[in-house]
Amino acid sequence: MPQGVLLDGKKCVGELTIDPRVKIIDLTAFNNANITSVVIPNSVTSIGDYAFAGSQLSRITIPNSVISLGTGAFQRTQLSSIEIPNSLTTISSGLFSSTKITNVVIPKSVTSIEGSAFAGTPLTSITIPNSVIRIGNSAFASTQLSYVTIPNSVTSIGAEAFAGNLSLITISIPEGLSYLGEKAFDRTYSLNSIAYCGTITGFPITPTCTADKAAEGNAAKGNAASEVNSRIVKAKSSFMALISEIDLLMRKYPSQKSNLILYKNKAALFETIDERNLATAEVNLLGITSKIISISSTYKKIAISINCSKGKRMLKVIDVKPVCPAGYKVKK
Repeated sequence: MPQGVLLDGKKCVGELTIDPRVKIIDLTAFNNANITSVVIPNSVTSIGDYAFAGSQLSRITIPNSVISLGTGAFQRTQLSSIEIPNSLTTISSGLFSSTKITNVVIPKSVTSIEGSAFAGTPLTSITIPNSVIRIGNSAFASTQLSYVTIPNSVTSIGAEAFAGNLSLITISIPEGLSYLGEKAFDRTYSLNSIAYCGTITGFPITPTCTADKAAEGNAAKGNAASEVNSRIVKAKSSFMALISEIDLLMRKYPSQKSNLILYKNKAALFETIDERNLATAEVNLLGITSKIISISSTYKKIAISINCSKGKRMLKVIDVKPVCPAGYKVKK
């Protein structure tokens, strides 16, 4: 197959290799393109809305550098399998809708599965981790799931989230669920078992609460709380490391202090991290950290040195825009 290093995917046929200088794949960049395979380089951090929608794409490798996949980025493609990078926190709306994906593992980094994310796929198997808090409207509508276990971390299931799943037989729902959208299990005619010990109503059949389910729920609550605490500790540690790195860069490259202080101020917004802002903090800290790493690498490449003198005293100054200290003159 021919390979291309292109930004206009509509002109590309077969296998596409993205230029390693590309950082963002814009919205609709390759939608409806006649491409079957794509290799995304580690330079890419974001893939825009509908970037590959409607294309002939059947195989793609997404690196962990990607922290954002836009709305409907892969909908209506020929994808039958996908390895979702563990850098994502959100499975965006319609991301894999109307593809050919049959099974998928959601990484533990994900906290939200948005509306219609997997709608209209032949999905038969799904692994949802304890990090997921929200399942959006029609997220798994019209799939071929038979057995589903929703982890205890999930507190919200949107309207028609599992509607039209004609193969759905049994589902396990967490006791701590606080919201169940309208017709969440509409047209699930084969559903004959709902394991649930909470007080939410609106299920198409009467849920059952077994001793095992109750014990499992209590244990899962403890595990979920422990995992959240662990993520909070990790995020706080990342915050401290990020601030330290920015301070170091400001001392090392004083001419760039005004630029770096902007990133320090952004990071400082997450000086306090708890379960309420954890997901937002993780996304933002990851993005800022990635940017600071890139800036540090760039500064190292473009920094120059000058020799400064004050009488017999000599001083070497290394900076992006080096300036001699007060009282010193550049020695030529």
